Amino acid sequence: MHIPATALVLEGEKFVADKVTEQLEHLGYDVVANTSRGEEAVARCQQQPPDLLVAGDHLTGLIEAGVALQMIQDAAPVPTVALAAVDKAAGTVMPRGSSAAELAACIARAFGVPSWDAATGPPQDYILNERILLRHNERMVSLAIADIRFVQDYRNYSSVSVPGETYLIAISLPLVEHRLAGSGFLRVHRDLLVNLRHVTEARYDELTLDRGITIPVGRPYRRRVNREVKVGV
Repeated sequence: MHIPATALVLEGEKFVADKVTEQLEHLGYDVVANTSRGEEAVARCQQQPPDLLVAGDHLTGLIEAGVALQMIQDAAPVPTVALAAVDKAAGTVMPRGSSAAELAACIARAFGVPSWDAATGPPQDYILNERILLRHNERMVSLAIADIRFVQDYRNYSSVSVPGETYLIAISLPLVEHRLAGSGFLRVHRDLLVNLRHVTEARYDELTLDRGITIPVGRPYRRRVNREVKVGV
């Protein structure tokens, strides 16, 4: 089951803050707060860290921007997009990305994707430490990696299966496997990556997951599966 992917906007210039909020909502994020006060942003992030923070340095509260950001990152590291003044002479302050597309590019970099195919633009699906952020029904949502049962190859995409739902992400299975290394996932077939937390029974040629789902084990993968999973008769 997914939950909305959340963002928090911290910026004292109302025009800029409202514009960024609108852009984030257009990109599918649930903006949980739009505040100009560093202390409010710190309190919210300490209570429930958002998936993304967009922050400027024109604050109105008691805490300066640099101090607020340091306190937030000390409590729980949050991917952050910084805002910058680009036209001070004209009396306006705009985000570094003045369009939703440019903000999307900044978000991709904040999530650790430094480059992408210019023809397709920045990605919308991200594998982070404990969750996957992805575009689903025009909204950005968050999936806990622990809830994923298996991931299946679907051409240049991957199909992610969680209880009651399947999601398609624009990330190839080999890259998913690389990003999830060390998270308890095992390649058991050319087209399948399984979360070992959900394995309830194992045989040399197939695995059974919770709710009775069976997954075939490909011949080239059986030795490793037998070594890493307790195999029955």
